[in-house]
Amino acid sequence: MFCHGRSSTSAVEEELSTILWFSGTNKSKVRYLLQLSRHPRSPIMTSSPPKYTCNTCARFLPFNTYPPLLTSCCKTFVCPSCTKKNPRFASYCMLCQLPIDPSLQPSPPAYESELPTYEVALTLPPSETARVTKANGKGKEEAGVVHYIRPTDTLISLSLAYHIPLPLLRTHNSLFSDHLLPGRHTILIPSSHYTGPSLSPSPDPDAGRKSMVKRFQCRTKCVEWEVARWYLEGSGWREEEAVRRWQEDDAWERAHPKEGSGTLMR
Repeated sequence: MFCHGRSSTSAVEEELSTILWFSGTNKSKVRYLLQLSRHPRSPIMTSSPPKYTCNTCARFLPFNTYPPLLTSCCKTFVCPSCTKKNPRFASYCMLCQLPIDPSLQPSPPAYESELPTYEVALTLPPSETARVTKANGKGKEEAGVVHYIRPTDTLISLSLAYHIPLPLLRTHNSLFSDHLLPGRHTILIPSSHYTGPSLSPSPDPDAGRKSMVKRFQCRTKCVEWEVARWYLEGSGWREEEAVRRWQEDDAWERAHPKEGSGTLMR
């Protein structure tokens, strides 16, 4: 029952306090509800019917004047005006993007009892099949010709120079993208398709020694290039021997700091 007017406020308060007292509600809640009942916009003092909000036009409408459509997916309301303007709103929820009728919703995909077997066939076309022989029955591929990569080399240019199918050249060297080639120093040409000499120039004889000097500097923390090269040359370019001599000299300098503080020819 909704109470009309302000004259029955005391009667409502008395009835409300009696009900709350016998229902076991504490005094703070009783005081709050009594204050709420004195407010002119309180649900106890108003007789306006309940309202809802349309999820399409966002209007605040009463239930008794505009009976809404309740969606079964998200339990929201659609006013009659929206369903009249667009009949699709009566069968399709704009919030969930699904049909309102559950029977019209798409069923989930069926699941199989057994997992499928995933087999990837990495085979080349018949015209480009790699004729790779197995050595010693251990599955090792035939080596082939070594091509030293130059800055101007690309997989396409090497394929044309050696008359080798491009997919075979990539598979033989495990290069699945062209931009990986600059990270290699050499590339193997399958001997099944090419048996001639290498078309690349001979490598720089000092390239290996430069790499050895850099490794020596990393291992010994030697910052002078000339000193590192001097140790390797004195050891016949034997890296382990050069490192051992460096460690011996470094230990002697630590044991004799005064004698080893000056310039010392090792």
